[in-house]
Amino acid sequence: MDPLIQLKVEYEKLGHKHAKIIYINGRMTLANSLELSNKIKKYFDDENYNVIIDISNLQYLDSKGMAMLLTIEKSVKENHGILLLTKPNSFIQGIFN
Repeated sequence: MDPLIQLKVEYEKLGHKHAKIIYINGRMTLANSLELSNKIKKYFDDENYNVIIDISNLQYLDSKGMAMLLTIEKSVKENHGILLLTKPNSFIQGIFN
């Protein structure tokens, strides 16, 4: 994995559903987008599309990184799942506003 980005995944039961929590630490950029996309796709091999993405340690997000998040959102919706992005820092929050 690119040293500029690190992923960690945990699984939790939330009420009657199971969800995966993906922690993203680092920078989502064009340079690491393909590798990151392939890694995240593997997290859906179990067909659990209830996802919380913790972006509290996401330091940078370029347009390719944003496109990747939108692709994840589309996939989750198509599979009747739920996607939550949590804890954006002020820089990342500014991108979404």
